[in-house]
Amino acid sequence: MPEVAKLDELLRLPRDERARFAKALVESLDDAVEEGCEDAWVEELEKRALEAQDNPEALADWSVVRRRLKARLQNNNK
Repeated sequence: MPEVAKLDELLRLPRDERARFAKALVESLDDAVEEGCEDAWVEELEKRALEAQDNPEALADWSVVRRRLKARLQNNNK
């Protein structure tokens, strides 16, 4: 069966089954995680959390951030 036909068949599945396949595909790509990568992510998250606690007035509301991102994407697509 050609790949396009396989994809069409998968796209006709119910949402929860498509999500299950998508999750399995993404997880199958995760075997190439670099050594120490997860530790680096945890360290970065902890650093950012401390920065946010020390300077909460520098944080922006999600609606503001989303509006900025949308504007940036629209400007990049011109």
